[in-house]
Amino acid sequence: MLPSYWIDFLNANDLRGKNCRLPEGEDESGVGADLGIFTEEESIDEATNFWPGIAVAADGYVPVAGCLTGSGDPYFIKTSEGSGGRLYRIYHDAVSESGYKAEEAIALVLQSYELLLKHVEP
Repeated sequence: MLPSYWIDFLNANDLRGKNCRLPEGEDESGVGADLGIFTEEESIDEATNFWPGIAVAADGYVPVAGCLTGSGDPYFIKTSEGSGGRLYRIYHDAVSESGYKAEEAIALVLQSYELLLKHVEP
């Protein structure tokens, strides 16, 4: 389920379980982010057992991190964008069994998920 380039990124940078904090000015959506990088098991669980992961999987979104501040909004990459693709926040409140409107449910966070490296907490 997880693309090999994402697993390579995790391995190369020892990111599983690490936290990243993005200030408002570096989050493309303007709200800032405090997220924890998922393990492979957590990504699969989010994609197969929880919303919005269940709904957006068919559109190529793969959950890679979770919110640490309580919103419950997970973070995703999109497989069609390949290595170095964007990082998105998908609002769980805007996705349901009946579907979602991308313009309301999906927010761009980073132009490239590789920019997370600047924000990994020690």
